[in-house]
Amino acid sequence: MTFFRTAAITAGIGLAAPAFAQDQLSPAEQIVGFWQLRTPQGVVVTEDEFTSQIIFSDNGLMAVQAMSPDPEGESAYMRAGYEAYYGTYEVDEAAGTVTFAVESAIARDLIGQELERNLVVSENELTLTPTNPEETWSVTYERRQE
Repeated sequence: MTFFRTAAITAGIGLAAPAFAQDQLSPAEQIVGFWQLRTPQGVVVTEDEFTSQIIFSDNGLMAVQAMSPDPEGESAYMRAGYEAYYGTYEVDEAAGTVTFAVESAIARDLIGQELERNLVVSENELTLTPTNPEETWSVTYERRQE
């Protein structure tokens, strides 16, 4: 009888382990995946026309693309209403930040820059905000399940 009770308890622990492991992922591990933008904050948006996707690989590569409803939109990140850059990223868990090292970008002034962002990540939600207090935007992404 003891053998069966021990086997049942062990089996129960084994079934619970994956859920427990998911809860124990670090922000650097949680960020990996494909994310779809929710409506951004601090940006004038007409309906849900502003779109963006960001991808983080498990080996430190990232890519982001965004399209504004204004095809004439220009900013430090955007040209002709479009934003796109890629490079590497590093998460600083103690600081709660992620830094993007831009290798290539549609806004060529970004190439070679390091963009530090505040990072809040959970299983299905990722929020990025600037660490520069002069910038006032905020973006929240949802994990894309496909």
